[in-house]
Amino acid sequence: MKMTQLVFGTIILSSTLLAGCSNRADIERLSSDVQMLNSKVDQISGEMSTVRSEVQDLKRDTAHQKQRLNNKAHSYRK
Repeated sequence: MKMTQLVFGTIILSSTLLAGCSNRADIERLSSDVQMLNSKVDQISGEMSTVRSEVQDLKRDTAHQKQRLNNKAHSYRK
């Protein structure tokens, strides 16, 4: 993911420089924007890790509850 961010930032900066209509302020603004986007991507990545963990916990709990219900249903059939 970091490589994608680096490539994205490099493309933006180089295209701005090649356009010939940029100045120092534009480059600094774009650099700031790239840094902001990188931090947001990092934040979302962390949140996704948390969500994945919670989903795994819920799957495990669901399987456990399903097994308990199956055991109860089986004991009533006897």
